[in-house]
Amino acid sequence: MKEHPILFTGKMVRAILEERKTQTRRVIKNPGHESKCKYKIGDRLWVKETWCYRIEDGRYLYDANGKPLVWYRATTPDVEAVDDDGMTLYRKDGFEASPWKPSIYMPHWASRLFLEITNLRVERLQEISPWSIEAEGITSYVVNPLLRSADLKEQWVKLWNSINDKRGYGWDVNPKVRVITFKMIGDIRS
Repeated sequence: MKEHPILFTGKMVRAILEERKTQTRRVIKNPGHESKCKYKIGDRLWVKETWCYRIEDGRYLYDANGKPLVWYRATTPDVEAVDDDGMTLYRKDGFEASPWKPSIYMPHWASRLFLEITNLRVERLQEISPWSIEAEGITSYVVNPLLRSADLKEQWVKLWNSINDKRGYGWDVNPKVRVITFKMIGDIRS
């Protein structure tokens, strides 16, 4: 069993925590080498998400084992950067300073979510079914079954393109993707 880091947006982290998200799709950037998948069933993924250190009265807070305590933006969005007097910090350009660190910089020790891979497969992006869209954490409030499927797909395409279009892997490109099905095995830090 190996562990692999994986990035998720705040919205997707919340869907995992609510146990609505059990799948993710990752573009296969070199389809000719798809047999060389770094993932295996049983491997663990540690979720990287936007985070910051917990600070109180200008001091970092630590747990009983000496690890720094952190906040997670997906579940604690209103944290702000303050100075020693408790006043909000501002950058030189006048905008409020942010204590948040991008998910890509989250170290393993700060991760709170661990996922076990339960299934892997390869498909074209546009082959996604309504069931799989829901497993991706997308929900629809449309009652009519005929409209519900179209609503789920519309939401999925919008989410996919917001993350992947700028990388050249938008919905219309229909790239090959690795479908990773997982189960949450840990939310170790709240």
